[in-house]
Amino acid sequence: MVHKIIQAVAGAGKTYHITNDLDSMKRYLFLTYTNGNVENIRKGLIDSKQTLEKCSVSTFSKFLIDWCLKPFISKMVPSGISRYKGEFTTALPPKVFINKKYNPKYFKQDNYRHYLDKYNRMYLSRMSTLVKINLKENKEFKDLVLRQLKTFVDIIIVDEYQDLTGPEFDILVNLMKLTKKNIHFVLVGDFLQSGVSQSTQKSTSKLSSLHNIEDLRGLLKTIFGKTIELDTVTLKASWRVTPDVSRFIRKKFDIDFNTNLESPNAKKRNTLKIIQDPAQLNNDLLTNTKILYYPSSTLKAINIENYQIVNWSYSKGDTYKQTIVVLTDNLKDICNDDWSASILGDKIRNQLYVALTRSSGNVYIVPKKIWNIYHNIS
Repeated sequence: MVHKIIQAVAGAGKTYHITNDLDSMKRYLFLTYTNGNVENIRKGLIDSKQTLEKCSVSTFSKFLIDWCLKPFISKMVPSGISRYKGEFTTALPPKVFINKKYNPKYFKQDNYRHYLDKYNRMYLSRMSTLVKINLKENKEFKDLVLRQLKTFVDIIIVDEYQDLTGPEFDILVNLMKLTKKNIHFVLVGDFLQSGVSQSTQKSTSKLSSLHNIEDLRGLLKTIFGKTIELDTVTLKASWRVTPDVSRFIRKKFDIDFNTNLESPNAKKRNTLKIIQDPAQLNNDLLTNTKILYYPSSTLKAINIENYQIVNWSYSKGDTYKQTIVVLTDNLKDICNDDWSASILGDKIRNQLYVALTRSSGNVYIVPKKIWNIYHNIS
């Protein structure tokens, strides 16, 4: 069975697609990153009048707990891990070194104390590593997980898959390989939004360094070989972003990004505003527009009580009527014809992409120098 990955550009209607294009004869398990996305998917399923009894929705972390960890803890390794009684702790586990000296309270991964504290509560930050190791090395555990999934699920849809990193991403890959004869996986997301808001793992997303579809295609071939299909057509156009902004993104990021011609926003013109003079800013504009600033904490120096401030990365998933994107110093040349996002680091590039794609109307681009002059910041 060939799994599928759908590349969904920002504002392409991803949630609508995955909650409406369903087979009424199949049983679905939806996995996503945040509780907010869980509610969005549930609402989409209700609005689409799907048979809810055949649809389950969960965060990826809760899926690991409910489908992998708790049912089969007695079959997991290392020996002693079955002392876990169902509680978690968000406390930080002991580090290997303290002040460059080995920490005697640290236990390696082959000891159950690596995962459980003295009260036999599991360190939440190490749960994914435990599941990953068992999916890779523990045949009995692997067979039990597969049997349970086969019993209750036909299709697994993973929303915002690009947000999974480290062991969580490895678990996803292992599950897709494990179920390739029995369960169809559909992954939906945008590689250009990877590393913006991601899993609790500290690891960098494997997708963060990708620049285009061919990079994504190459990575998928390396991981899955011929068992994966990449769909770049179904969700290739944005219902949110206007044509002017789409054109700007297409040129600066060198990607295929367009406005959906059926969108009401496709008729909007002159929506990209480059602010080149402080006189173009005014209080009415600033107090009635979402201001996307990176990082937003640096705005403490001015009176922003009436401003609607959002960090670039925190705006991911949101839609605003219009936005002001305040540039960082290293983006001052963004409007030059020869400027390209390829010169940026992976994280800042993807955060900029997110910031530019939040508005369904006007996008005001404000260089930091202009912003500072207007607010009398030296």
